[in-house]
Amino acid sequence: MDDYSILGVSSDDPIEIITQKYRKLAKQYHPDRNINNKNIAEDKFKEISRAYHNISNNKTKTYGTFTQTQDGQFKFTHIFNKINNMRDYIKNMDYEDIIDNVIDKVSTFNEFIESQNTKLEKTDDLYINANIDLFDIYNNIYKTIDIDRLRKCNTCKSIKLDKCSECNSHKYILKSIKLDFVCKLKNIVFQKYSHHYYNKIPGNIIVNIIAKQHKHYNIYNNYDLIYSYELNELNELNEELIISFKHLDNKNYSFKIVNPQFNYKYNVGQLGLLHNSDIYERGDLYIILTKNIELNTHIIKI
Repeated sequence: MDDYSILGVSSDDPIEIITQKYRKLAKQYHPDRNINNKNIAEDKFKEISRAYHNISNNKTKTYGTFTQTQDGQFKFTHIFNKINNMRDYIKNMDYEDIIDNVIDKVSTFNEFIESQNTKLEKTDDLYINANIDLFDIYNNIYKTIDIDRLRKCNTCKSIKLDKCSECNSHKYILKSIKLDFVCKLKNIVFQKYSHHYYNKIPGNIIVNIIAKQHKHYNIYNNYDLIYSYELNELNELNEELIISFKHLDNKNYSFKIVNPQFNYKYNVGQLGLLHNSDIYERGDLYIILTKNIELNTHIIKI
């Protein structure tokens, strides 16, 4: 596919129309606007940026074009024949819009160049330990973390200007960003979400899910759960024992244990935590009979 087809334009279109089309596609496929399909969007963003860069270079080097008329003759259209149209186009534009367009174009081109440079230094990764209720992890609840990170100034786009009212010419300002994730995952990596600096590749943000301590449950082998059921006296151990409790899915369960023993793990089914790779497969739930519930005091990392 050639550069014009990538942008959805014709080689006869003026550079103004091509630029408008490019800006629209660049906003549509910018990785920051496509969190769920970041890798695909990033490849598409690079593709359209490369196509626009090639077209704009060719346009500036061409002084005219040949077009074929209906009678089969070729007509040379000199670039200066379009001056009146260009003059009207600029006349109707707001000068602030023109400056913004130029800044956006330079900023986007700089982003493209930086993305191709594999030798650039990377900013520091940020690690976040998120303490999550076991109930939320079990039910795969959707969570959001708000955090401040350095981002390009919206006004100057980190382009060197004499003065910028928004960032006070620092080029980068702290902005609040949202990290959206589901709780079943043990580690979530947000690629290139850390600080942005000039001529550097943004580092990643890694969120570690850490389960809060629970009164009755412990996590075992990452996805299994152990439920500690306390018995007050040894004489409660009969030949059969019925145990009833409300599980983390808010449902009531009853299990019969034959010849019960202390500290033995009774497997009662796949009622553990969701596996990272599957939205349906769960670990197992075990019941342990104990005299006293002794939960670990350290945070359990899953």
